[in-house]
Amino acid sequence: MNTQNWPVELFKKAYRSVPAYRRLIQTQGIDLMDIKTMVDFKKLPLLDKKYLTDNPRRELYTNGQLPVSASCSSGSSGRPTYWFRSEEDDVAAALGYQHLITNVLNIRKEESVLALVCFAMGGWVAGTLTVDCLKQIALQDYQLTIFPAGIDKEDGLNALLHLGPEFDHILIYGYPPLLLDFVKEARQRAIPMGKKVKLIPAGDKNSEQWRETIAHLAGCPEEQVVSFYGSADALYMACETPLTHQIKKAALKHPEFYEVLFGEIHPANMPGLYQYNEDWIFFEEVNGELALTIDRTLPLIRYNLRDRVRVIDNTFMCNLLQRLNIGGKPLQQLFEQWNQPFITVGSRSDVAVNYYGINIYYEHIRNITEAPILASMLSGNYFAYIENLYSESKQILHLEFELNTDIPVSPALSEQLQSTALQVLQETSTEFRKLHADLQHKASPQTKAVPFGKLNTNRAHTGIYATKGKKPRMINHQKQH
Repeated sequence: MNTQNWPVELFKKAYRSVPAYRRLIQTQGIDLMDIKTMVDFKKLPLLDKKYLTDNPRRELYTNGQLPVSASCSSGSSGRPTYWFRSEEDDVAAALGYQHLITNVLNIRKEESVLALVCFAMGGWVAGTLTVDCLKQIALQDYQLTIFPAGIDKEDGLNALLHLGPEFDHILIYGYPPLLLDFVKEARQRAIPMGKKVKLIPAGDKNSEQWRETIAHLAGCPEEQVVSFYGSADALYMACETPLTHQIKKAALKHPEFYEVLFGEIHPANMPGLYQYNEDWIFFEEVNGELALTIDRTLPLIRYNLRDRVRVIDNTFMCNLLQRLNIGGKPLQQLFEQWNQPFITVGSRSDVAVNYYGINIYYEHIRNITEAPILASMLSGNYFAYIENLYSESKQILHLEFELNTDIPVSPALSEQLQSTALQVLQETSTEFRKLHADLQHKASPQTKAVPFGKLNTNRAHTGIYATKGKKPRMINHQKQH
């Protein structure tokens, strides 16, 4: 691992220039001169969103000055958080986007590139940040043209049809469900794609089956489906590489390696696996959650992102594969080129519904919408919540799924939805499978098929609300007894 001391220097800089952070450190009884080494650094308090909400906004930023751009998080955990970023922040994040384009996808400066940005535009950070970062790259003499389609599928498809043939490469950025929809529709309309297309999803963790499916539909190699890991908090953080792709494929073939790497997690819920540059972002695994440190206009020092992660040293990963005799020389050669540390990323610990003491995460429910027997009938939108029947000491897991525009509600479909939901939850969640074995029908979810456009959150309950093209988020309402 990198032994640079830059997080300590960032701490000192933040202490001197960020009023809210200096006040926090002083209330903890920590002296500036106490923090000299990385061992000392790891004694600093963890930050979370409470740090942001408990302090006047300007006092969170360097020298109390608000940067030029503002955006908000998706509100995954229930309430959007507003973030400001400077042009310097964009320049730093653009280095990650550039790394993905030049090093991972091997696109040369002189090759023409059309970038279709199909993230939601407006207040959310992903779309506007991607456009701004790509502009930074284009200013460095890359032959890059950006089309900000947003989540309007028709705009994106028309650009792919009419502009795509003029370029050597086509990059399509988007949230996984919308990206899959986009590629399916392009294929149905016979819009040319093929090897020039590179698909760049973010905002969710995708199974290798998903990667295979979307690559097949687009007609491009699987290696050209490359996810990156980012957030409104820290912007670009990490991305997949040819090495992470091969490691995930090896894990699926070798159960003992899969269990060491990911634990008892069903392949449909396979965590993301990324590599990151520790020269400018520092990751720690604290009680199974991610604490990150990054130099931004709002410096984040040991900030808990609430993602469930595992941070893995490059040498440890290499030695593990050698010990298990997996991959051989080709995989070892990849380690020579891709020598950065790894991070595995699972679901957020605060985007879940708690059911009889177990967590049902959004990917468990997403797997139901992607079941082959249902995928063509469901829009991908859903609302999941828990109803507490205190008089009966009982809980009910409600799963409401929106149907596609041309699909009517019918008893046969409702029965299929119910049986498939139960089957998928048992297959993909070890905890649910054990719970159902104990409680039988009492633990079965209650499913509901909702006509297109009629899906609404239940105002009496808190739950996960997913709409296609956006990250799932928590809807928090006052629980009713």
